[in-house]
Amino acid sequence: MAAGLFAGVLWESFNAVARGRWIYTVPFLEDWKIFEMPLVGFLGFPFFALEVWSLYHLLAAHTTRRTLLGSGAFVLLVLTGIDHWTVTSTTPALRDLPGVTNGVISRLRAAGWESVFRVAHSPVAELAYRANLSPEDARAAHEAARLVTLRGIGTAHAAALIGGGFASIEELSSSDPDSVWRTVRGGSRGGGARPTLPEVRVWVRAAQRETPPRTKS
Repeated sequence: MAAGLFAGVLWESFNAVARGRWIYTVPFLEDWKIFEMPLVGFLGFPFFALEVWSLYHLLAAHTTRRTLLGSGAFVLLVLTGIDHWTVTSTTPALRDLPGVTNGVISRLRAAGWESVFRVAHSPVAELAYRANLSPEDARAAHEAARLVTLRGIGTAHAAALIGGGFASIEELSSSDPDSVWRTVRGGSRGGGARPTLPEVRVWVRAAQRETPPRTKS
């Protein structure tokens, strides 16, 4: 139980600082979560602890140097596969900021902006003044950076969003997840199975949280 608690705390610590965080694709489990874990998921922890305890004692009697090496190799293969096929929460590069010209990126770098996150958090007026940009170019860079850094969307998916007409968080927040998903799947470079529809729903909900509610006149 102590080992399971340690592993759970470690997992949620990694998950808390990830750009995209863990996204559940099981129907009806995308909402009502604590620490990104659906409430019903906590019911399985006691049974999982008993399963691990039983498996540990079963394998302990047959543990040798060879089996330990084999287990270590298997763990490395699993982690490599997760990194290649599962992880999408990667740090975006400023040079890949979509919808922004190389000239604008060069001026941002010359003015001291190297991080997409800094561009996203900096006021448009400051970007325009310090990087000697037009208000339009500064706003385009700011909105693109905000979109890229929203829940791990990343530069490739953000490029597909912008190309499909979702150029800002505000536009994404008022969009239907199904139509956004079809747009991104059709415009993503390299195709593939990502993003999934549950991922896109997470993006849209995050955009809605970032967008202040409209006041009725």
